[in-house]
Amino acid sequence: MEKDSSTTARGVEKVTLTQLRKNIYQLVDEVIASGRPLTIKRGDNLLKLDLVTTSSSKLDNLKRRDTLCTNNLNSPDELVTETTHQWDKDHGFD
Repeated sequence: MEKDSSTTARGVEKVTLTQLRKNIYQLVDEVIASGRPLTIKRGDNLLKLDLVTTSSSKLDNLKRRDTLCTNNLNSPDELVTETTHQWDKDHGFD
């Protein structure tokens, strides 16, 4: 890292946009490895590059929905015994 980068008391590294441009891959790899965010100074503005954690599975993003339990069924056994319709072979299904 160059001399004019600094680190805050919380361990957040501060760099200028020019420093980021020169070392972007190294700085991004450091954020990923350390888990500490990087603050980028551009004029009077500060930007923060931080690691966002992702879920381990796409299924973790799904909301739980009780769509099969419309009749207040409490267990899978009740669902099996629930009758949804009567089949009559006279309806033209051979």
